Amino acid sequence: MSLELKHVTTFGLGGPCRAIWPISNAHEAIEAVRQCRAENQTWRVLGGGSNILAADAGVPDIVFHTVEKIPQCAVEPDGTLCVTAGTPLDEAVQFAIHCRRKGMAFASGIPGTLGGAVCGNAGAFGSQMSDVLRRVEVVTPDGETRQLSNSEIGFRYRATRLPEYGAIVTRAWLDLPTTEDPSAEMESREQILALRREKHPNVAILRSAGSFFKNLPPESPGLPRRAAGKFLQEAGALDFRVGGAYVFERHANVIIAGEGATATDVAQLAEKMSSAVQARFGFKLEPEVRFWGEV
Repeated sequence: MSLELKHVTTFGLGGPCRAIWPISNAHEAIEAVRQCRAENQTWRVLGGGSNILAADAGVPDIVFHTVEKIPQCAVEPDGTLCVTAGTPLDEAVQFAIHCRRKGMAFASGIPGTLGGAVCGNAGAFGSQMSDVLRRVEVVTPDGETRQLSNSEIGFRYRATRLPEYGAIVTRAWLDLPTTEDPSAEMESREQILALRREKHPNVAILRSAGSFFKNLPPESPGLPRRAAGKFLQEAGALDFRVGGAYVFERHANVIIAGEGATATDVAQLAEKMSSAVQARFGFKLEPEVRFWGEV
């Protein structure tokens, strides 16, 4: 496998790393961690690469790449759905509906893997992974396997403590109620996919990382979060461009890495967008996308 991060991120950007090490289960993760520790090598964990802006100069670490070519999902005796971390998130949604479960439709069409979605508490339309997750299996930086309950993960808006721990998510158990008629859940999924097609780019065609900035807290308790895209649009961000990077014409909170774009272009464009919002509204947006290396 190429050692260029541009080949494993949806932005299609990023320079070299020391190695890209595929991992599909806890056994492989333990072996990888122990070997890196024995050789005094640092590492990072990557899922689907859909929420990462990797530096043009790359990173000096080994990248553990948790992906699955074939989705691995199963119904456990306790009724939870067990899904491997490298399973594409949308495949997990489809499996849940196939098993007559409800509560996962919100994640329809979100790119990336289940493990990445758990680590970043991915969400949309008022729901997030913390709402449906019972527990996860992780491999610790010491090369040990642990299971963490929902309350131990440290869920917060679009974040968890897992990256801070250096934990590698290998499996997750979803706690979803059953439904006699899954047609309503399928209808919700189709509606969400239609909204995504209308507002979001297809990352297989236009290189992006989805929404770049986090939505803002609600104006008062009980109300939904305020969309960052609304403030960006009012600040004129739809017309912004830096080098080969530009703002998607149908969503002011999405950056496209166009032809010839670099990670530096994207980072400078993001700063320009954030500064425009701050100048007009008096607050600075917080990136949802994670930066790897000196961007």
